Amino acid sequence: MLTARVYEAVKSDVEYTRDKTVQYIKAKGMILEYLKINTSIKNSVIRELCGFTKQQARTTIDKMLEENLILKVGAGSATEYKLK
Repeated sequence: MLTARVYEAVKSDVEYTRDKTVQYIKAKGMILEYLKINTSIKNSVIRELCGFTKQQARTTIDKMLEENLILKVGAGSATEYKLK
């Protein structure tokens, strides 16, 4: 049996993980929809589209690259992402 303190800690971890997962799924959907209409997307557009910080956009991009959903084209501030 868990104490109330342990239960609250576990519960908040579960909620945090669930929120992050839902946030990623929504962002991925918006980015893929954007790329169906447009040929490419930049980090700055992802931030505006999803309401993300630079790091949140970077994390989403990295996950989408790992899932082979998008391709990275260019480097630095000229980097764009396209549908694979």
